[in-house]
Amino acid sequence: MNKLSRWLLASALTTSAVIATVVYALTIGTPTTIDQTWSGYTSPPKSVALDDGRVMYAWVMNADSNDGTDMDIQARIFNADGTAATNQFQVGTWAVDGNDTYDVDNLSLALLSNGHVLVAYVRNTSEVSDDEPVFSIVDPTYLPANPLFRVATDVEAQQNDTTTYESPPVITVLPDNRFMLTWMKNGAVDGSNQPLVNRFFSNSGTPLSGDFTVGTWDADGYDAYDVPNFTTIVLANGNIVIAYVRNHLESGDNEPVFHIIDPSKAVGSTGFVIASDVEMQQNDTTVYDSPAVVTALRDGRFFAVWAKNGLASGYTLYGRIFNPNGTASTNEFQVTSIEADGDDGWRMANFGITRLKNGNVVVGFVRDYGGASLPESPNFKIFNPSVAPTDPGFVVKGRTKINFSNNPAGPPRIVALDDDASSFVATWYNGNTGSDAPVMLRAFRADGTAITDPITVANTADNRLDETAYYDWDVIQMNALPGGEVALSWVGDDDTGADSRPYAIISPVTAGITDTDGDGIFDDEDTDDDNDGYSDTVEIGAGSDPLDPDSTPDDIDGDGIANDDDLDVDGDGYLNPDEFDAGSDDYDAGSLPPLDPADTQALFYFVDSDGAFGTFSPADGSTSVISFTGSALRDVAVNADATRAYAITTTSHLLQIDPQSGSVIDLGTVTGASGINGLVLDVAGDLYATSSSSNQLYLINTATLVAGVAGAFPNYTVSGGDVLIYQNVAYMSDANNNLLSYSLISGTTDYVVSGLPSLLSSLALDDQGNMYGLTRAGDILLLDPENGSYSDTGVNVSTSAAEITGAASTAVNGQYDVDSDNDGVNNNNDAFPYDPNNDSDGDGLTNAEELITGTNPLDPDTDGDGINDHDDDSDNDGYSNWDELDNGTDPQDPSSTPPDNDGDFISDMNDPDDDNDGVADVDDAFPFDPTETTDTDSDGIGNNADTDDDGDGYSDQDELDNGTDPLDSSSVPADNDGDFISDLNDPDDDNDGYSDEDEIVAGSDPMDPSSVPADNDGDFIPDVIDPDDDNDGVADVDDAFPFDPTETTDTDSDGIGNNADTDDDGDGYSDSDETDNGTDPLDSSSFPADNDGDFISDLNDPDDDNDGVSDTLDAFPFDPTESVDTDGDGTGNNADTDDDNDGYTDDDEIAAGSDPLDDASVPADNDGDFISDVTDPDDDNDGVADVDDAFPFDPSETTDTDGDGIGNNADTDDDGDGYTDDDEIAAGSDPLDVDSVPADNDDDFISDVTDTDDDNDGVA
Repeated sequence: MNKLSRWLLASALTTSAVIATVVYALTIGTPTTIDQTWSGYTSPPKSVALDDGRVMYAWVMNADSNDGTDMDIQARIFNADGTAATNQFQVGTWAVDGNDTYDVDNLSLALLSNGHVLVAYVRNTSEVSDDEPVFSIVDPTYLPANPLFRVATDVEAQQNDTTTYESPPVITVLPDNRFMLTWMKNGAVDGSNQPLVNRFFSNSGTPLSGDFTVGTWDADGYDAYDVPNFTTIVLANGNIVIAYVRNHLESGDNEPVFHIIDPSKAVGSTGFVIASDVEMQQNDTTVYDSPAVVTALRDGRFFAVWAKNGLASGYTLYGRIFNPNGTASTNEFQVTSIEADGDDGWRMANFGITRLKNGNVVVGFVRDYGGASLPESPNFKIFNPSVAPTDPGFVVKGRTKINFSNNPAGPPRIVALDDDASSFVATWYNGNTGSDAPVMLRAFRADGTAITDPITVANTADNRLDETAYYDWDVIQMNALPGGEVALSWVGDDDTGADSRPYAIISPVTAGITDTDGDGIFDDEDTDDDNDGYSDTVEIGAGSDPLDPDSTPDDIDGDGIANDDDLDVDGDGYLNPDEFDAGSDDYDAGSLPPLDPADTQALFYFVDSDGAFGTFSPADGSTSVISFTGSALRDVAVNADATRAYAITTTSHLLQIDPQSGSVIDLGTVTGASGINGLVLDVAGDLYATSSSSNQLYLINTATLVAGVAGAFPNYTVSGGDVLIYQNVAYMSDANNNLLSYSLISGTTDYVVSGLPSLLSSLALDDQGNMYGLTRAGDILLLDPENGSYSDTGVNVSTSAAEITGAASTAVNGQYDVDSDNDGVNNNNDAFPYDPNNDSDGDGLTNAEELITGTNPLDPDTDGDGINDHDDDSDNDGYSNWDELDNGTDPQDPSSTPPDNDGDFISDMNDPDDDNDGVADVDDAFPFDPTETTDTDSDGIGNNADTDDDGDGYSDQDELDNGTDPLDSSSVPADNDGDFISDLNDPDDDNDGYSDEDEIVAGSDPMDPSSVPADNDGDFIPDVIDPDDDNDGVADVDDAFPFDPTETTDTDSDGIGNNADTDDDGDGYSDSDETDNGTDPLDSSSFPADNDGDFISDLNDPDDDNDGVSDTLDAFPFDPTESVDTDGDGTGNNADTDDDNDGYTDDDEIAAGSDPLDDASVPADNDGDFISDVTDPDDDNDGVADVDDAFPFDPSETTDTDGDGIGNNADTDDDGDGYTDDDEIAAGSDPLDVDSVPADNDDDFISDVTDTDDDNDGVA
């Protein structure tokens, strides 16, 4: 079985998507109903994990009914493999209360400490005339038909039932076979008298206390955004936190508060209440805050999260951590800077808090996008409560979107898994509010990285989630089961039955995310889970257990590649098919295919019978000869890469030859040795000579040409024989066809290969460290001194070069065993390729190395200091002898030290970690930089500093957020606009300048740059969400002209903005006029004085009375009837009858022809009564109108009866009859009637009455 098969999840049915916690892939089965019979609309099923690994579900039948009948609780138990353990059964006998807003979520389940299941709910009002909290207890170890199954049935929780509507109870399970129920009294009323009531019970349902309350504050009532508005948790020390929302009628607003009680003490006793009426908020700036969600931390504290302004459509989440005694452990901190979704009824309880196994806290919430009809995505954020909120490490993972798309979504439910990775699973639904929606699932690690893509759990017409009513508010339930499963349950729409039914999924339990070998890499990312050196893929292919270090695949050569996958099983350097074709054993490193002359690139060097230097190619049998003048050659020696050769002549001249160009340099005569007949070059390039007259080996100084004695070796009798020196070991053949080794250090001799087919005339090494011998017969043998064997290469040089008499000193590129002594080091790097233990004193230094260190090759601790010579520091410079030897520095000179980057006295050559950063150099791209170890993209910037490790243009964080591999340049996130910001994190996926969220809200396509939203002000914020569409600095909600940057206000609502409007308040007066007058140009009730009502203020009106005469010329500027006051008497000329105040009315003067405006011009006025004679009806003011006055200008006369020009008053004879008036009066005649004359006897015009002489006779 391969690893993936272990990770796949088989699934069956029912409420639990039991997820294998190694979740590289998830296989989810078909959701199915968990009920057997149903009626109407069921509530979302609740689940509880049982101690034996099973799960029990309970739901309310006919949950859409009003408070009434047939709303009983149904339940069923399922096995962990998804099979039903029981039939459907009813819990209790009372009907459950209906769909009142304050009864939402009116069913709770809990596993008690003794394994029994507690079911708590609110009893229906129709049965008991009110809502009341009740509970039943069942023992799931029995079948429902067994009488012992029902431990307690229909138990009323309240001791004193004094109110009508109680809320559903909240369950607090205690470890000592007790539980506590908490409910709200009078939960239907948003007002006073709503205390939280609590009561303790035994696990059998027996009351252990009376009803009790804590503190003095009441909880808030039935508002939709406050459901459920209280919760409880048990802290690490066993105390209980009761968290709720304080009633706004008491405090002026809703605010989250809590109590802490000690259940180990008696109710009401000293110490029972640890803390009461504690406000969670540090800064209470909003009116309606949501209920807090709380979780207990491992260190005894608790973590609380609440929403500020929870009544609004969008709100911000805040949090705070409190100590076990109720005091604040931290200041208030902002949980998320973006708004969470608000008070929609179907989004109640739309954020939650979960503690992971590692102690970190995940807060899940629905992001608000501006309205219930717009996309709302599920998100989470992870916190590390062990550090302060101000510490950068407090936020483990910033806000992370759970789903890929911006689909509308319901609140995420998050459950922590009990695995080594502290992973967690989130579930949510995708879809618009008020409609059916698919159920989704996704798994994450503790650091917030996704383990899976979003997975659709249910999406058929029947099993899609039903989310249309209050009773469906907590639409998805999820619980972790003890075996590592996750149980999902929800209400499916069930279109077939036209109702809704409880749906669920269950899958088998599999292994959790683990770190089998404890190397800090979880198995799902570790290529070698058990750290046995074999990759999981190799082990799975080979059939060994990749999780068991003792179970390893067959691996003959120990190279970490299983035999089944190893192309060279025996590690001899020959591929298995090649060995099979050649007839050698591919499972035996000692079984080699013969060297094929047609394939080999071997080239042998020799001295021919004429003493010339030549080469021979076995592949084609060709020879070449380098010609030179002088004495003939005795022997030649060529270095390993055939770039330099030395030859000795018969006159002991040493020649330096370039085998490639054929150039020859005569270095001169070698002194210090006689009878030189052979030359030897060791792999270090040192040149030796052998003498036919002694058994000495001479080291030749090629600069001075002096041969000094380097050591003695046994006599050998092979005429023209050769010596091969390899790392202080001389190899030679004797007369008995044996190959001998002689240690130049210890002087010991070993017979390493016996029974050769003939005498060897020469010895040679190729560039792989393989040893060859040339026989007298011209055969080339492959010699194996380590194993004491040889093989015939099948190459014979005598066929083309029978004259060979000297040594073929070097063979190049012959490919045989690359590690002759199987010590793990190739021959060309191995000091003793044929003797893995050639260390005489076993101190770890070769004999030759001890000559350099000045230590005794036969004494492992030359100085007796308890440290062997290998690890000792001969010059006390801090670096061991072996380290200096490897580096070529002088182990006997303290001033000669090897490079050591990190100064740890381990040379860079041998330090597995040159920068001491904990990463071996072989795995460290920056072995000399302690801040970096890896450079995935080879850009010269280490991954720690590099924000784009794989150089694909996408930041590492961006790739992590997307689930692509930040270390694999071929793994890139979706990026619609190619701007190297993934679509997930790119605020503008089509790079049109408008953010995706804005485009979604505006209805344009966020993936199409040609589809852009309306944007009046061109600020790349769509008009639909731009708070200031004309970018004039005034928000649209406050802007009367949101699309006109020149206008913001229209005080008078006349459609003309105040800037253009000359009369902002529409009161008829211009703004400047009002400003001049000090009245408010924005208040139509505030206007300036305006005498003539012409809407020009008196201050600025040139004619305040609008009489056509400017105020400067108007003696009465505020009287439209007047403008002139000629005589200055305060009465305008229009009203003044005497404009010039000369005493004569204007009319009179006009009639009289005098000037009414000139007091010097007066009319004739006979009587001086200031009425002109022209108009005076009585010019003499004698009381007789002029028309009746014979003397209108003589006040003393009015009548002239006789027309004699003398007025009657002056006329003694008014009627001109000759008789005086007095005479006539005396005589009784009419003095005014000429015809009435008195008797006048003597006609003397003296009446007889008065005439003293009537007869005028002179006698009286």
